[in-house]
Amino acid sequence: LETLGAGALVGYGETAIKVNKRMVRDLGELTPPPEDESAHRELVLRGARMTEAGEELVAAVKVGDIAGLEERQNALSAAGKAFDEQALEVGATTCAEGASLAGTTLPTP
Repeated sequence: LETLGAGALVGYGETAIKVNKRMVRDLGELTPPPEDESAHRELVLRGARMTEAGEELVAAVKVGDIAGLEERQNALSAAGKAFDEQALEVGATTCAEGASLAGTTLPTP
């Protein structure tokens, strides 16, 4: 925040959230084989949680809630890692290898 400034961080965050929402929407439109429906549903839910955590972080920056930023960043990071783990589990390696909202990137196996 100190390096980029609130405006730049909000702009970046809003762009990342739009990309993530589109990804979650696209994942939700996929039709997995019946045996993978549960894992697919979990991936979509984890993606939605990651989006929500990103929105909460951006909202905190917008109102200047500096005290809450670390907690929200930790929540976003945890949501991103959970999404990446589920993406690898279901074989969505493109999702897992890409940069998520949490800034986490898992190594290519």
